[in-house]
Amino acid sequence: NKYINKNFHAVRFDVEQKETIDFGGKKYEFVEKGSRGYNQFAADLLGGKLSYPAIVFLDEKFDKIQSLPGYKDAEALDIIINYFATESHNTTRWSEYKAGYQSKIE
Repeated sequence: NKYINKNFHAVRFDVEQKETIDFGGKKYEFVEKGSRGYNQFAADLLGGKLSYPAIVFLDEKFDKIQSLPGYKDAEALDIIINYFATESHNTTRWSEYKAGYQSKIE
């Protein structure tokens, strides 16, 4: 948790939020779908593939780097957050990074 707080601005978002969101000069509305619905912001961040839970990484300009659908256990999340926090995604393929990664989880 300390590592995440030091290297990221973690934001939790309710996909079913009905209030309009103003982000990056765009307005995102709630879309009713069946008995539920979703906010267009979530659909945009997830590339139209709504999957919960999901993690989305944005850069300092709020441009999307990567969205990752599904639950991640501590071991998987450790590798993923270090990959993005060290900006290794700019220089190293995921498969190479993962193969050489030394976890710091005890």
